Amino acid sequence: MKQMLSGCFSLLLVGWILYTIAPEAPCERVERGALPVRLAFDGVRWAGRNYLSTDARIDLLSWSLDADATTQSFISRLFYGATLNCKD
Repeated sequence: MKQMLSGCFSLLLVGWILYTIAPEAPCERVERGALPVRLAFDGVRWAGRNYLSTDARIDLLSWSLDADATTQSFISRLFYGATLNCKD
């Protein structure tokens, strides 16, 4: 079982890397690189949709947007330096 999970994780990781580096536009690569953060927050919002108040869901959505922007900024600076501007 552990070997199967490791294989699945490795396959997902390789798939995500290929998905991320496939486009030629740097801004598209940065956006695709932040996909795991978006998916994680989408999963948390989905799991808590019946248990969270409206205010908590709004706060979670705000945190999700902030985390996505921060992740994209980090990836952009890490791979392309301070010269890449994808906010347009």
